[in-house]
Amino acid sequence: TVPQVVADLGSKVLRGSGDANSLAVAPSKGSSPLVVRLQRIEGGSSSHFYVGKLSIGKPEPQELQVLFDTASGHVLLPHQSCKSKACKTHHRYSPGKSGTAIDINADGKPVQQGQRLAKGKVARDAVTVEFTQADLGDGIATAVLVRDNVCLGTEFSGQICTDVDVMAATKLEDKLFEDMPYDGMLGLGLGGLASETNCVFFNRLME
Repeated sequence: TVPQVVADLGSKVLRGSGDANSLAVAPSKGSSPLVVRLQRIEGGSSSHFYVGKLSIGKPEPQELQVLFDTASGHVLLPHQSCKSKACKTHHRYSPGKSGTAIDINADGKPVQQGQRLAKGKVARDAVTVEFTQADLGDGIATAVLVRDNVCLGTEFSGQICTDVDVMAATKLEDKLFEDMPYDGMLGLGLGGLASETNCVFFNRLME
């Protein structure tokens, strides 16, 4: 069995209703911290890492397992259109199944004005990021940006949600990503570890 822990991600991240409009929750005496159930997974060389569930999109959230990564600030998930072997061996995120997903460029503007999701052959910005995992090696992810509602939480604390510019990977190098025992990554770092601040889950919560 895989050991499970319950992580308190900080008293400043307060319990929400699961509604993106409830982000600016003022601290109160009765507020409780966000609690996330994590699995501790043993790696090589006496190392370990923590994996938990993330849900994304509405009205029916899509659940994926993500690594809680202190060395990055991005939310990285495999895109449904990704044909890399590393993508096909994991759960993929489908913007088309989410009523809140918006295809965006690096400037935060929609790829196609008047359309939530890009249609047809259209030029859009792509982001390439290199990741390093001590036990799995190095790998490069090529991704498009999709703004969607991302939630964390458990039955202990409820959920808290915010809109995040997600890196939806259209290509993952098999060298690293095929062997990873999770679907994607949620960076715990702040803006300095991300390509732009709207990609950072905790930055978005604090705004």
